[in-house]
Amino acid sequence: MAKPGKGAARDVSSFLRRSDVLGQQREDTTQLPDQRFLCETAFLWDIPSHLNAMKLPLQGRGGVPSDMYNTVKAFRTKRTLWEAQMHKGNLSHFPSCQTLKEKLSTSVFPSAQFAD
Repeated sequence: MAKPGKGAARDVSSFLRRSDVLGQQREDTTQLPDQRFLCETAFLWDIPSHLNAMKLPLQGRGGVPSDMYNTVKAFRTKRTLWEAQMHKGNLSHFPSCQTLKEKLSTSVFPSAQFAD
């Protein structure tokens, strides 16, 4: 599997297709973790792409402190938005979570847990 970030949704989707999460038993996934573990893994797989988007403008020399402050402030605002959306079950900013939620029943994916 690739590193978390770009392509992560594709990797998680590929894993789900190979696994018995979709009701298909395959040789390479004979023992899958429980569904809650899969949900947590999907969430942790999506987070680094958002952190990387914030981190890149903060790296390097010659950064203006006011720009750095605005970058962090924008990330905090986005985090508040994501939190509100997750409480409503909207996972559009978390593609791996969205894929998993579509494959599992919506009651299994604990959107509100990740928002807290």
